[in-house]
Amino acid sequence: MPPSPGQSPSTPPASSSPPPSSPPASSSPPSPSPSPSLSPSPKAKKAADGRKLSACRDLKCEVEVKAGDTIRFAAKYDIQAFHIESISKQTLYFATADDEGGVHGYVGGKGSVSTADAHIEITPLGSKRTILKFRRR
Repeated sequence: MPPSPGQSPSTPPASSSPPPSSPPASSSPPSPSPSPSLSPSPKAKKAADGRKLSACRDLKCEVEVKAGDTIRFAAKYDIQAFHIESISKQTLYFATADDEGGVHGYVGGKGSVSTADAHIEITPLGSKRTILKFRRR
């Protein structure tokens, strides 16, 4: 039937075809995400002079020590020796020798010790090793 005056034409009848749908879901499994690259573990700290305790005679060295080690210094210094009595749970027990006898002490964790003419920085490496860095005061 034709539209009456003042009416708009009618809309065409709805089609019987289904409305467009989204594309079908993929049946393949999701691709695996790339595995993270394994970066090398941080390098363990190494003493500049290694285990060469004789490098300390001039009070300028960085050495790795363990229990029982004794570091000896040139005769011109007040400090004659620095002995590692033990290392336990990152605590360094030590004894020094000088003209007045010396001292016994300990440092837990990272720290430092000073004597009349030496300054010693202590960096623990675990329960059995420590790095000592000696310098003149």
